[in-house]
Amino acid sequence: MPYEQRSLRLDGQRRCLRLEPEFWSMLERIARQEQQALPWLIDRIDRHRQTGQGTGSALCCFVIRYVDPNGNLRDYGKRVLSA
Repeated sequence: MPYEQRSLRLDGQRRCLRLEPEFWSMLERIARQEQQALPWLIDRIDRHRQTGQGTGSALCCFVIRYVDPNGNLRDYGKRVLSA
């Protein structure tokens, strides 16, 4: 499966992230649902990632763990985004 690379600014630094298109699509959907820009969402998830975990891995884990099969945020996902 091909990866899609995107460049954005996180914590004042320019970063390039590579994810499968399906993960980008779900992150965009979550950002729209939260009425926020995609960089805001990614920054929030990045700030809550575990020590030693890469940003790309944290983004994928967020999507897998905090979005139910219907695309709704689970409670913990909502807490991460509101912190």
